[in-house]
Amino acid sequence: MHEARGSNKQTSWIPVSIMRKLIPLTLVPLLSLLPLGAAAAATYGEGVWPEFTALPATAVGARDAALVVGVESYHHYPDLRGAALAARQWSHWLENTHGVPSDKLVLLTDDDATCSDIRRAAANAAGQVTDGGTLWVVFVGRGALSSSGTDALLLCTNADPGADAASALGLGLSGLMEALDQGQQKRSLLVLDTAFAPPSASLPGAVVAPTMLQPGPSFHARGSATALLASNTGRPLASLPDLRQPTFSYLLLGALRGWADADDNKRITALEALDYVQQAVGTFDAQQYDTPAGWGALEGVTLSDAGEFAPDLAEIVWRASERRVATRVYELDESEQMLRADAAAVWQAVLGAYGMGGDDALASVQAFVERWAIASVKVDHMTRWLAVPELADAQALIDVANTGPRGELETKTVDGERYVQLQEEISQFLRRNAWKGVEAAYQEMLGLTEQGVAVLCEDHLHGARAARQLGNALAVHDRLKLAIAAGPNEEAVQWLNDLEQSYGRVSVVIQRRDPAPLEPTSMPFAPDRRAAVLYVQEQLEDHGSFDGLLPAGVYHVGGELLVVAPGDPPLTLVVEKSRRNGH
Repeated sequence: MHEARGSNKQTSWIPVSIMRKLIPLTLVPLLSLLPLGAAAAATYGEGVWPEFTALPATAVGARDAALVVGVESYHHYPDLRGAALAARQWSHWLENTHGVPSDKLVLLTDDDATCSDIRRAAANAAGQVTDGGTLWVVFVGRGALSSSGTDALLLCTNADPGADAASALGLGLSGLMEALDQGQQKRSLLVLDTAFAPPSASLPGAVVAPTMLQPGPSFHARGSATALLASNTGRPLASLPDLRQPTFSYLLLGALRGWADADDNKRITALEALDYVQQAVGTFDAQQYDTPAGWGALEGVTLSDAGEFAPDLAEIVWRASERRVATRVYELDESEQMLRADAAAVWQAVLGAYGMGGDDALASVQAFVERWAIASVKVDHMTRWLAVPELADAQALIDVANTGPRGELETKTVDGERYVQLQEEISQFLRRNAWKGVEAAYQEMLGLTEQGVAVLCEDHLHGARAARQLGNALAVHDRLKLAIAAGPNEEAVQWLNDLEQSYGRVSVVIQRRDPAPLEPTSMPFAPDRRAAVLYVQEQLEDHGSFDGLLPAGVYHVGGELLVVAPGDPPLTLVVEKSRRNGH
């Protein structure tokens, strides 16, 4: 193999083995919902995605020639992380597994992947392919549309959007195809891991409107040409969680290694490979299911021999969520320590002012209570609530100043005989574990707030307990926040933090006629979490929709994968008709 080496930027991250040490014991059940040992033959190493280890060599590509280009460093465009790595992986697979002779394979990366270098290498590859073989051209980098919009450009390392000469803007796909046509190959196979957009769209801050890209008439005229594209629109394929290289190359290489062998015949066709990539992309983002595309002949075009079983995508996505949750918990721990230190320092200053007396002495204590009664730190969408110990001291000073314990004052502030009656009703329901009765009484209590009635902390806790028994985790969350606002309460704070670290916000809408039940990969053992799952299942069955909190884990809804991780942005899943087959 001839390799032209350019610059190679390295990226570092925290290994999962270290991240696991950062996870408190309270999260162990959460991060163990899925067994981490899979039946797939793929090797994971320290990352969440399988590593591409060596496979047995074949002679499938003995008559082939290949040009592999990976552009990570650009002179006039932002760099593209992982492009050089993906190109080396392609080159390794083509030579060591697929069997392309080393003297007929060229790898160009970064500074050696100029437009003139790629044109020259493409012409040489066309001259080296054996009659009846396949000419592979793999490009991993940025792409653009020509100014006229009639041609697709592969952006070389020195591509310049401000250049006057057309040849300096990028390598035109039409010109590349003309060079490839000079060879004796049975088929030209293009792997284009890029997205084609106006040249300025790859510059920082650009917004790209999706534009469907279609192959030109010259491509259709070549019946022996096949192209597999990461995107047939101007928008690039989204990155997968914790995958530090281009998505399309990784998934397509995996498909050719055997992951896409849907019919188990030990052969991978272009159609099978594209189907696998689309299904995998759709697993993580249903909106991008149709983004990868294929041009030319797909069905019946054999690309490789299968040699590896497919990994479990649900396991992969859960491993990625483990890392995200562990990182959030670690950052929350640090933020909590700093906030507690701030509270202690502020309280010392308040005590100093209170000891000196004066008209503002008590006001400073009251201001401290108002500031720290609902204290929290937040990382992404995960919040940790704090019950700072200084609050008890501050409240004691206020109680003394008001001549009476705070509990008696609260009782005196309650307005309305009906509220007192509802408190007694709740007590009776609690003695009989009649949670629906507690729920009804609490709901009526909340209605009294419109008349100026202040619901006490303990009554909000009763409402939270009722919602927990009924499975409505979002109602539990909201009522615990009301309890904390009504008065500092350690139980409410700890309970609320447990919800934040164990549940995620989801919205599911079923828009098809046939059933689409929520199916957890592993049903939670804890009674409250099991009740929450059952509640969601009932809501989907009865109403066709759900919006609320769901225990962390991996679920399937009508064939769609739903991975709930604490602290992730709220998930929205719309289950429509089954995905189409074919293209």
